[in-house]
This record gives sequence, C-alpha cells and structure tokens, in this order.
Amino acid sequence: MSLVRALVRRGVRELTVVTGAVAGLQADLLIAAGCVKRVISSYLALEELGLAPNFRRAAEEVRGALRSVLGELRGLTSDELVQRRYAKFRRMGVFEEAL
Repeated sequence: MSLVRALVRRGVRELTVVTGAVAGLQADLLIAAGCVKRVISSYLALEELGLAPNFRRAAEEVRGALRSVLGELRGLTSDELVQRRYAKFRRMGVFEEAL
C-alpha cells in the first residue's frame, strides 16, 4: 500500500496495471487518483464488497465511448471502412520494402 501512496503523491500517470482480483483495492485507488491508463485483469473486486467502484466507473466510460464509435462506423460500407484504414496507415509514414 505504501507503493500505491507514493505513486499517487508523485503524480505518476499512464500506468498499465496488470493484476488479479487480490490487488483490487490498490488498483482501484490508483484508478481513482488518475494514475492508470490501462488495466489488464479479469476483474477487480474488493473481496466481499463486490466490484471496485472506480474500476467499474472507468469500464462504463469505455463502454460508452466504444458504443459511440461503433455507432458511427456501423453506417459505413466495407469499402469506406477499408479506405479509412488505408488512410490511417498512410498518415503513419512510408513503408519501404527491403530487397
């Protein structure tokens, strides 16, 4: 727990938390403090208290964002989707094949 408090005090951001349910409280505190960018876990719980509230809130925000983006994409044809994908990769840079 002292590590969690130290990370919060330092204002560490963009953490990827890889955890099991046993670290639910620590991970939930890091999420609440805005330190976590990504969580890799099956779920986070506070033992008999159920799902960790900040984890749940963050998951619901992601769900809403995904529904919004997928709703926009749903109206596009497959050709439009492919063209968007190509345009995205073209913006990333030039690929040169080695001989």
